[in-house]
Amino acid sequence: MAKKKKYLKSIVIIILSLLGIMLIWLSLTSSNYTLIRQTEIDVPPRFAYQYLNDLKNRNGWSIWEKGFSDQKFVFSSPSSGVGANYYWADLEGEKNGEITITHNKEDKEVRLKFNDY
Repeated sequence: MAKKKKYLKSIVIIILSLLGIMLIWLSLTSSNYTLIRQTEIDVPPRFAYQYLNDLKNRNGWSIWEKGFSDQKFVFSSPSSGVGANYYWADLEGEKNGEITITHNKEDKEVRLKFNDY
């Protein structure tokens, strides 16, 4: 019986040590992360580029807006090209998130940055 207690005590000490190491590791890691979503669309590049590069077309591709009927959307001017931006806010005007075009290669690639507040 004493051997079993000693064995169980060793297991508990190992588990607690591992939990402590994990908590220290979690406290030292950054809470920032990058979410990358990529998809291929089987249409001519010129069509897809023009569609994605204009934020006014967002209802067709933005997965974040479905169900945001209680939000208002505010656009920068112009609504297309690098730096184009829009954010959504609640009815009191507090921002809840925004999307910005950060990069585009004409007829090839559009990159969007999403911030959630």
